[in-house]
Amino acid sequence: MCACLGLAQAQTQTVPMLAPESITVVANDDYPPYLFRDAKGELQGILKDRWALWQERTGVFVNLQAQHWAQAQRIMQADLADVIDTPFKTAERQQLYDFGQPYARVKVGLFFHHSVSGLVDVNSARGFTVGAMDGDACIDLLQSKGVDSVKRFPSYSDVITAAEVGEVRVFCMDMPSAAYLLNHRNLADSFVFSQPIAEGALHWAVHRGDAALLTLVQAGFDRISEAELQQIDRKWLGASVADVLVSPYARYATDAALVAGAFALLLVAWNVILRQTVRAKTRSLWQSVKVLDQTRLSLERALAEQNAMLDNEMVGIAKVHNRVLVWVNPAIERMLGYGAGEMAGTTMRSYYASEQDYQAFGDKAYGMLLDGKIYRTQTEFVRSDGSRIWVELSGSMLANTQGTSLWIALDITGQRRASAARDEALQRLQKLANSVPGMVYQFIQRPDGSSTVPFVSDAIADIYRVSAQEAQIDASVLFDKHHPADQQQVLDSIEQSALHLTPWQQEYRVRFDDGTVRWLFGNSLPERLADGSVQWHGFITDITERKAADERLRQLSRSVEQAPVSIVITDLSANILYVNPTFSHLTGYSLEEVLGKNPRILQSGQTPPEVFVALWDTLVRGGVWQGELHNRTKSGELFIEHAVIAPVLDAQGQTSHYVAIKDNITQRKQADLALQTSLRDKVALLHEVHHRVKNNLQIITSLLRLEAGRSDEPNTRAVLKDMQGRIYTMALLHESLYRAGTFASVELGAYLRQLATQAFRSQAGVAGDVRLVLALAEVHVGMDQATPCGLLVNELLSNCLKHGFGRGQTGQVTVSLQPADGVGLWCLSVQDTGVGLPPDFEARRALSLGLQLVSDLARQLGGQLTVGSGPGAAFSVVFAVQVFPLSD
Repeated sequence: MCACLGLAQAQTQTVPMLAPESITVVANDDYPPYLFRDAKGELQGILKDRWALWQERTGVFVNLQAQHWAQAQRIMQADLADVIDTPFKTAERQQLYDFGQPYARVKVGLFFHHSVSGLVDVNSARGFTVGAMDGDACIDLLQSKGVDSVKRFPSYSDVITAAEVGEVRVFCMDMPSAAYLLNHRNLADSFVFSQPIAEGALHWAVHRGDAALLTLVQAGFDRISEAELQQIDRKWLGASVADVLVSPYARYATDAALVAGAFALLLVAWNVILRQTVRAKTRSLWQSVKVLDQTRLSLERALAEQNAMLDNEMVGIAKVHNRVLVWVNPAIERMLGYGAGEMAGTTMRSYYASEQDYQAFGDKAYGMLLDGKIYRTQTEFVRSDGSRIWVELSGSMLANTQGTSLWIALDITGQRRASAARDEALQRLQKLANSVPGMVYQFIQRPDGSSTVPFVSDAIADIYRVSAQEAQIDASVLFDKHHPADQQQVLDSIEQSALHLTPWQQEYRVRFDDGTVRWLFGNSLPERLADGSVQWHGFITDITERKAADERLRQLSRSVEQAPVSIVITDLSANILYVNPTFSHLTGYSLEEVLGKNPRILQSGQTPPEVFVALWDTLVRGGVWQGELHNRTKSGELFIEHAVIAPVLDAQGQTSHYVAIKDNITQRKQADLALQTSLRDKVALLHEVHHRVKNNLQIITSLLRLEAGRSDEPNTRAVLKDMQGRIYTMALLHESLYRAGTFASVELGAYLRQLATQAFRSQAGVAGDVRLVLALAEVHVGMDQATPCGLLVNELLSNCLKHGFGRGQTGQVTVSLQPADGVGLWCLSVQDTGVGLPPDFEARRALSLGLQLVSDLARQLGGQLTVGSGPGAAFSVVFAVQVFPLSD
């Protein structure tokens, strides 16, 4: 009775108070009938019920995670679960887990399609592709028997599906699961199985060495009665699979009953005396064991982790005391090429290339270490074979020590070489990019709209007038330089390129702060990066000069196309390459009609042959020919062209083409001909007019001379003689024009010389021995100025001879025509060396007809008469001369 009471108390006793609040159990979610998912994806099966009952008995929450079997094992190995359920106990798994008591035995069968025969054991499966669940123990069994072709599937259901569709014809599976899945799929009649190829027990297991958890889990299952376990089995197994599943619970129950009976008798004997003591000791011992086990596991794990860190293959660790190596891990020994233990006790100086490097390191490092700081650097060490490596060092002083420091070393030789190679390649790339005529760049536009230029050549300073650093920080500094009229167009083109990942090509302008505007052309290829950004690789070049050249070419093209003269371009054989629209309009030939033809198609036969000979001689010598060509249009009409034909030189100075510029002068020639005819008629008329005027003036002069001879009055004869001189002056001018054959101008100096000489001779008897001096420069004037100049000289000469010299008195009269001060000004003067002007000259001047006439003539010339004072008399007029060119 006491034994029964003790057993009941053991079953209802709660977990020791150091038990965890929960445990994670991982298992195969496709292992019917033990664990599987129903149509809704909910877990069902024996294990779900068993662990639920375990949770109820222990009060420890069970987090049951079901995965594909291979994934479940990986989760357990990654220490993400505490317990794994349903593994067979194998030698390999015993290295990983501590197993609990088995709770079922399962046979493993080889299943094959009913169309396949001869499979009786594992050996007979050789040559077949056998399907199996990934992570199943049967894979190791098959491979150990020489079955090399094993196709793995994530779950048993996937294996059955592959067998159903014929992907595999043979598969290995635990028999309870196979029976469930084949019947569930209505495939039981399609597959048969061999004799069991293996038999194993189902266990649950914990991480190797976790004795406390192993004890906890086993104690929990011990609190579940056999009847309760059998009730769970009957719920899911029924009785139809007894030949497949053999439960050891009945046998275990019988043995347990016998042991329990014997144990109960012993308990009765001891219960009275030791009951309280044993219970207390047992509880204390259980708690101590658990604490010790947990402490041991923690220390073992910590020690293992420390050993793993210290003995790693990658990071070197050294303990140094007063710059002497006390201890190093194997990684440093391998790093520097030494054997185990060879470096301990050596000084750090042994590993530096020079004393200077050693001292410099010590001065920098230990100053920081003594201040309690961590010192980090990259330094060069010498290996045992003399070669050198670069090492990244990090060190700090150990607490509560004097001069002892701990150092971590990483071999960065490969990184340094790679970095140097990368820097060299980058320098070459930068040099190459800087040599390219234009700006080579990378441009990144991020999903948030921001942008950067991670790489750009030095030409950015010329193209955008910003630095590479500014563009790397924020590429918007480039967009700020864009011309306002082009900004939106550039942004739209970039968006389209990013959206469709099409090449970006754009011509646009930039405008700088000083008002300078430049044309740029960009060409780049985009790619989408992993973070959603778009990166362009390309170049931008300044095309301002090209745009200007294009504009000049367009202007030239428009000028040629719209020129009012014919323009013809030929090759060196005179085959026409181009004619402008004016040519077509004039000749009637279109461009298409004359391409490749010789300009001789225009010849009319009226141009002398020697003209063409001279034309080609000039062109062959590289000269420019010009002349007139008589040609014929397409319709047969004659026309005359004034042509200028010149060679076109290439970059080497060699003639590559000929260009002809031809002006249609047909109408002008006709007008010239009509003008010449009219001019000849007018010249003849003018000759006749001047001849008749001269004759009429001579007749008048003769009549005046006759009238003077008949008059007895001296005054009358004097007046008539003065009139004769004046009329002669005009007649002489007409005679000069008539004899010169030109009517536009007269050479004033020659005209005045002849006039003065004649006038002086006609007055020779008036005064004594007076000499005439002429200083007349050559200048051409029109008749409007020649007539008053002649009359003025005639009047002044007459006045000098009459009033300047007495009878028998000698002297000199000078007539001068010379340039005056000022552009286009001339001075006409008459002066004598006679008696000079009388005191009352001004009063007489108003009464003298001759002097009044002289003043009027001076004003007619646009000048002012100037009278000089003695000795003698001097009269001069300064006037602007209307100069006429000499006729051909």
